[in-house]
Amino acid sequence: MQGICNLSYTTSIFKRIQKKCSVIPFGILEKDENKTGEMIEIIEHLQQYTPKAHDKMMPLLMGGDGLSVAKGEGAQKARADGISQENRLEGFIWKSEDWHAHVISLQVQERAAIPSGCKIQGVDMPPLRAVCLEMN
Repeated sequence: MQGICNLSYTTSIFKRIQKKCSVIPFGILEKDENKTGEMIEIIEHLQQYTPKAHDKMMPLLMGGDGLSVAKGEGAQKARADGISQENRLEGFIWKSEDWHAHVISLQVQERAAIPSGCKIQGVDMPPLRAVCLEMN
């Protein structure tokens, strides 16, 4: 190893790096959102940043994919019997931001010539199923 690198030189570099470095937290919570208890802990942690006016929480929009939104709403339902807004986890309004699903639904609507005001309850209707199969 001595023929490959100068060990005293690399040691002095590491000592200089250690002196200049400082710990910077990234705000990563090592929690599993698939476990309701840990999802509740995540929401409780994030709620400390929710603005308040006159001791009342002003909920923020919290976006995520469909699964994250479902887990967040499930955690809120699990704590629905809480006394305060904080206990009921009311700091967030959950919003699905599954961009691909929204684009696909718009494509289905366009290809099936469905007026923009119509509400579609599912893809079980035969014409919509045909449009979806054609898209694949």
